[in-house]
Amino acid sequence: MEFIKRAVMLVMAPFVFIACETDNGEIGRNTIIGLPPGLDSVHLNIISFTQQVDSVLVALPYSTQLSLGGYTGSRLAGNLMDQYLGQANAGFVSQMIPNQLNTDFGTNPVIDSVKLYLRYNGSYGDTSKSMDLEVYELDQSLNRDTNFYSSFSPTLGVKLGEKLGFTPRPKSNINVDGTLISPTLVVDLETSYFTDNFANVADGSNENFADFESFIEYFKGIHVKGAGSDGAILYFNLNNSNSRIVVSYHNDSDTSEVILNFAQDKSTVPIGFSVFSQDYTNAVSEVNNPDSLSPGEFTTYTQSMGGVATVLKLPELQQLIDQQGIVINRAFIEVPVQRGLGSSLSPNSSLEIRKMSSDGPSRTIRDFNFDGSQTGGGILRLGSLRDNKYLFEVTEHVFEVVNGDANSNLAIVPVNKATTANRTILKGGADAVEPITLIVYYTKP
Repeated sequence: MEFIKRAVMLVMAPFVFIACETDNGEIGRNTIIGLPPGLDSVHLNIISFTQQVDSVLVALPYSTQLSLGGYTGSRLAGNLMDQYLGQANAGFVSQMIPNQLNTDFGTNPVIDSVKLYLRYNGSYGDTSKSMDLEVYELDQSLNRDTNFYSSFSPTLGVKLGEKLGFTPRPKSNINVDGTLISPTLVVDLETSYFTDNFANVADGSNENFADFESFIEYFKGIHVKGAGSDGAILYFNLNNSNSRIVVSYHNDSDTSEVILNFAQDKSTVPIGFSVFSQDYTNAVSEVNNPDSLSPGEFTTYTQSMGGVATVLKLPELQQLIDQQGIVINRAFIEVPVQRGLGSSLSPNSSLEIRKMSSDGPSRTIRDFNFDGSQTGGGILRLGSLRDNKYLFEVTEHVFEVVNGDANSNLAIVPVNKATTANRTILKGGADAVEPITLIVYYTKP
């Protein structure tokens, strides 16, 4: 840990001859002034364990979401299995709207094909394995006045289509009618459904096709989900122009197509979000039976998609609380990544620390949102011989606890909880060689 100590000394040096006044409420907060006598450091043990996270927020109420720029286009679908965290299933629900209103299929229309195009945006897991995806009609309206969470279970209508036994190619361009387009998944949908519900009723005067609001009540949307037992979680960009449903048809006088998309540039913005489920049966992690007693667990886990979090208890902070009047200069939590377990799944690139409540991880600690900016670190640091670790700044948090705030439990969670599928294996407080550690630099009064 000496490199951290030296770095702190360098930060302190430029402030040797600087004096400043602060109101009493801020005295001692993040004080780094010269090289004060009595500077000391302490490495404190942390009790850490893995705890399930019920779900994560995936969409805000309609008006709030629009004020933030609309719905993100990143959606997940697929299945993933590994020995440490069991099976994860991802899917998404989304409304869709037509490119043009007052659709008219003409006289004696015949649906030739219906295809769902989903523009790839990446993947997580083994894409060499074959996969299954299913597409269903959404049989419920999405309430605009509610938060949606990843545990949302949609009411489904008929199956619109499926893609079985395919090997995803998220980095390969594809040929569509002689045109090379960016990596896109294509799923054939049932023509009979669109014959009955579109071609046979849309004559240019049907009120269900007269405006976007009426249309999303008539055709409530789709649900795409993984249907196999193992494979990969596929990432799709629904805001890309390649992501859409194309209904190709002909009638007595013409051949044409109707396009349904996930557009964000219309008067009605389609609601869409990902949904996830987890099955930890027979998983090595034993997340159903966490060990929260000292020293905690040898190995802990974090998981995107509303899976699990690493919970931290900091009982040894009492040592500093008992030393009244000390100044907290810097504080870090150092979390080594567990290695040598044979898992091929890549860890999260960035983690953050949140306070734990009875409902699970809540708001980020002040070090991650002080003045509205994320300054607490949590980026994966790569070392030699896979000696990788995360380093979190917790100076503000430790200051607050030492000066009277509750020493509540914390949680390490992914930054991108709903748009990635990463699983991270960490060393816990019970690791005898390199446990998770709280490092505090402080000045005695």
